[in-house]
Amino acid sequence: LGHNIIIYLIPIITLPVTKAPVTTVNSNMAKHIIVTTELPAVIKGDADWRIYRPLQLPNGVTCLLVHDKESKTTACSVSIGIGASADPRSLSGLAHFTEHMCFLGSEAYPEENAFKSYLSSHGGRSNASTSMSATTYKFDILAAHAEKVVDIFSNFFIAPLFTESGTAREVNAVDSENSKNESNDGRRRLQILKALADPTHHYSKFSTGNAKTLSVPLGTPSKDSSGDNVDEKKDDGGECINSNNDAHNASFVREALLAFHRRHYTPDNMTVAIVGPQDLDTLEDWIVPRFAKVKNNWNVKGLGKDRGNVLAQGEMSAAENFVEESAYDAPNDSFNGHSSEETDVHAMWNPAFHPGNQNGKWPVLLTTRPLQSVRKCYMYFPLPPTRSMGGQSPYSLLTHLLGHEGKGSCFAVLQDAGLVDSISAGARLSDQDQSLMQIYIALTEKGEGQWEDVVRTIFEYCRLMHQTAKLASASGCSNSNGNDSKTQSEALETLKRVWNELIAVRAINFHQTSPSNAYAFAPGVASNVRVFGTEKCISSGKLLDQTVDTLPLTHFLSFLEKLTPENCIIERCSQMAWDEKMGMVADQDSGIFGFQKEKWYGVEYHVSPIDSSVVEDWREGKKTQLSTSSDKGTPRRSDFASDTLHLPHKNRYIPQDLTLCKDLPIEAREGGPHISKQLQPPTLLRDNDFGRLWHKLDDRYCLPKSSISFLIRNGAVQSAWDDANNCWNYNSDSAMHTSLLLDSFYDGMAQETYDAGLAGLYWSLSKSSMGLTFKFSGYSQHLTDFALQMMRKFFTDQNQTSKDVDVNGNSFLCERHLATNKDRIIRHLKSYFKSKRADSYASYYTDFLLSSRGDGIDNSLRSAKAVTLDSLNEHYMLLSGMKGTHVDCLFSGNVSDMEAKRFFDGAENIMNDANQRYKKKEEPKSQKYDLGTIFFEPNDIDRRIFC
Repeated sequence: LGHNIIIYLIPIITLPVTKAPVTTVNSNMAKHIIVTTELPAVIKGDADWRIYRPLQLPNGVTCLLVHDKESKTTACSVSIGIGASADPRSLSGLAHFTEHMCFLGSEAYPEENAFKSYLSSHGGRSNASTSMSATTYKFDILAAHAEKVVDIFSNFFIAPLFTESGTAREVNAVDSENSKNESNDGRRRLQILKALADPTHHYSKFSTGNAKTLSVPLGTPSKDSSGDNVDEKKDDGGECINSNNDAHNASFVREALLAFHRRHYTPDNMTVAIVGPQDLDTLEDWIVPRFAKVKNNWNVKGLGKDRGNVLAQGEMSAAENFVEESAYDAPNDSFNGHSSEETDVHAMWNPAFHPGNQNGKWPVLLTTRPLQSVRKCYMYFPLPPTRSMGGQSPYSLLTHLLGHEGKGSCFAVLQDAGLVDSISAGARLSDQDQSLMQIYIALTEKGEGQWEDVVRTIFEYCRLMHQTAKLASASGCSNSNGNDSKTQSEALETLKRVWNELIAVRAINFHQTSPSNAYAFAPGVASNVRVFGTEKCISSGKLLDQTVDTLPLTHFLSFLEKLTPENCIIERCSQMAWDEKMGMVADQDSGIFGFQKEKWYGVEYHVSPIDSSVVEDWREGKKTQLSTSSDKGTPRRSDFASDTLHLPHKNRYIPQDLTLCKDLPIEAREGGPHISKQLQPPTLLRDNDFGRLWHKLDDRYCLPKSSISFLIRNGAVQSAWDDANNCWNYNSDSAMHTSLLLDSFYDGMAQETYDAGLAGLYWSLSKSSMGLTFKFSGYSQHLTDFALQMMRKFFTDQNQTSKDVDVNGNSFLCERHLATNKDRIIRHLKSYFKSKRADSYASYYTDFLLSSRGDGIDNSLRSAKAVTLDSLNEHYMLLSGMKGTHVDCLFSGNVSDMEAKRFFDGAENIMNDANQRYKKKEEPKSQKYDLGTIFFEPNDIDRRIFC
């Protein structure tokens, strides 16, 4: 680490800095010297053209300056390493309230709307958020106007006003935000989850706050001017509340706000990131002198030096005491430079969720009632914290395997059984002192009735992973016989292969991804600098420092040992689950089990122990018999008769060739991105009866990626032909059939395309008034073949009259996929207006009145109910067999014109074959085309405006 000593002048004069620190003084204008410390350089990807300069100011503020030559805006973000975990329990929402109040003026800019007014006048925007562990502020603005708003923004953290009038008004804004959250299923479920946490743990705190919690704190007597305690009275809950008038209440809350800001908005707890087209020296001139003014006002007052003496001597005000006591609830969430080898994660582990919260009777079943019509199941596993583990965190491997959707996965087995729509796994919480793994399962109607079987399958897969890890860890032991040694070796090689694929894919994506926009990047990188340090603020989680030999087998095995029924909370979230509980005899222990009411939202929920026989089935399952799948070395085990559980096969889509197209000039292939180069229009390669092919070789980004947009113009996609008027009219039945057709195709392809998605190949199929649009994008090596494979799957389906699909998923047009998606759409339409805010209603009806297409919720619901497998097959054959459809294709990126033609010719052959196979109807003779565009007659447009 080195130091740069820079003289900041007023006006600031920036001088070149040589390799050795240099001090330059203007004797007439020099005001003070600011010494900045160089921090470790940022590890960035090969395709990242940004230039980074990480600095630390003498007061402790960490700054990351980012020059992005391509950005049209300048974005800035500040991340504070404190959130709702530090709220006083009797002043819930204080961190969130502080976030709101920072926007309402400072000593330098006292006008409450100065910041937002300047942004709105110069193409800017801003936002902020408060989590349990951090508070993040951000803005962006047209680059030419950035310096002034940086000055206004910095003063949020130097000297905010927190005026009494603003404090009183902003409580209403927080209360309004909280009221909006009360009708949001996600927020309601979050509060219920917090209700199950240890009530003494910081995670259980109510983070948003409302008008009631942001009044005078419960149980906190304040003092009058003479220093005596004011009279107290009891609220309905038996807690002490202050009985002063509203003016005194607002004054105390303002004092608490100021104390919270002084205590936590300290320089050493603050990270600043600024991203813009300005050069680094200019950005430094803007940021350093301003944020160097941020002071540690808590220590200046002496409150942070000797906590015990300060408390004993009574040197704190009531508000300061309030803030100080709660500050120690929150774990330190900021980067300390320690490696995983230096940190004992189990010593840091302080779980909010543990069996003791429910009298040791885990697993427990949590039943919640959603406002929307959904069928969801969640499995929660409290696990040790992993932030300090870096790339050795087992979460990458665990969530990859549990959320996998390829053949042999939990999803594949359960989807083929007709029980689930989707499965995902990830960290619900990832704090410095705990983590909470969540497995989310979207159930079908059949799966709702067999949720216990679904959960059992998840535990079966966890045991499979655990057995594989145990075998792998025993590999090479001297006491193993020949057969055991072979099985152990195969298990280790399987896990190493999966781990190596994860490493390869993440490294490729890291190095072959262009920078995102400044507004999205700034807050994320500011938070990452605070948590992971400057060096890994972009590369954290990308496994760049991992190899096939660094498989985190010990951590992986340790975490798998905790994925058991005894360490699990299961949540069912559906109306059916709620109705089941309503029909049961009430539980005796209403304090822990039975129907409960969440404290802040008043939402009802039900908690119950799970029958021991069910738990035993989950715990033991079927007798495990490991063998080898068709993919050598992949352990597997029998489960559902329709399929088997096993670890993933080798991913054949991971690109091995990342070279650039030979048609590019050598300077483009070897010189990196040339974003400033003038964009040229695509070239028309084909124009025939089938359609048009446009090609654009990318010579600007110079990445080994391509994209295909393939529009099939067909009026029957969401319209019906009107013979009387010779035009296409929007038809809700056609639109609904197409929607269900596409949804069924997505379901049918989920298992087959999952590996492609992991390897960076993406696809979509959407409908519009113009027709169907296929889109494909990703790494060039496999893109053409992947796109043709997907089109072939859609247009040459072999089981069009099948009432159900076989276990290998040979047909996407089957009763199972139709029933699943039809049920989902009907439930969505029926509950469309539930939990909607007033502005959502207004937006819906405005669009409905002004739109020329769409028949509204009622007609869409009628159309959805009327769809059958036969009618869907008929609609499919109509779309596939309609003669005269016209296509437009754009193939752009790292692709030669020969490769573009190969794709276009292949697509033409596929569609012509489908046209011959399903031909039923000639195109209407009066169908109008203008360069392939379907025209709708003007008199067909119904604006639905009534006077």
